[in-house]
Amino acid sequence: MLGKLLKYDGRDLAKKLVPFYGILLLVSVLTRGMTELAKKVELFDTIAGFLLVIAILGMIGALFYTFFASILRFHKAVMKDEGYLIHTLPIKKSSFVISKVLTSTIFMVISVLVVIGAVLIIVPDYSIFTTAYNAIVKEAGPIFNEFLLYILGMSFLGYISGLLFFYCALSLGQTRSDKKMTYSFVYGIILYIAAQIFSSLTLLAAAGIDPIYTNGKTSLSDSGQMLAIFGLSFAITIVYIVVSYFITTITLEKKLNLE
Repeated sequence: MLGKLLKYDGRDLAKKLVPFYGILLLVSVLTRGMTELAKKVELFDTIAGFLLVIAILGMIGALFYTFFASILRFHKAVMKDEGYLIHTLPIKKSSFVISKVLTSTIFMVISVLVVIGAVLIIVPDYSIFTTAYNAIVKEAGPIFNEFLLYILGMSFLGYISGLLFFYCALSLGQTRSDKKMTYSFVYGIILYIAAQIFSSLTLLAAAGIDPIYTNGKTSLSDSGQMLAIFGLSFAITIVYIVVSYFITTITLEKKLNLE
């Protein structure tokens, strides 16, 4: 059943996102073309600048659109007419949530790759990337590999955590008989405050055990301190994911109100 859900959710997101990808790549190609023409004909400078702004907005929009299209997809499946059908089928709510998270994460990866492709199309001189890479390697020093894994890992986990945060708030709001979106917003605020309190208490507890977490300035050159912070960040984010996932699935299973 999970496979069918993934196919269904993936097809729905693809209908929304693939055309956007095509437009973004087309604008990127036009931007590069106009930029090259502008080197020979000054008249094209304004057009090239305008297309560059559109392309940059499109890159940012691709990432935001992917995220919020996934949230709207969940909202539609839980709170709209489709919810009546979905929740009458013999589908485990865990599979329902996992399908939404997996398809959204996959399309976010695709969106990031499309954005990278758009940048590579527009930027004619790749040496800027080499310079930035060398600067990061120099700053990170002996923990460059760990730093890179941390950035990639936290981007992945942070995205999933953000999705489940919204899923959780929407699911809790759906338990009310009326003003469901208003209650979802209220629950979202409560969840956010609870998460901040948990993070603060965890940091205080960690600092009490080992002062490395609050020992002066944070610096990439201090490998011990950075690795400790990396590990704590991963742990906190994983807790957010697990808690949000279980609240969402239990709410959908036990307390859903489709009236």
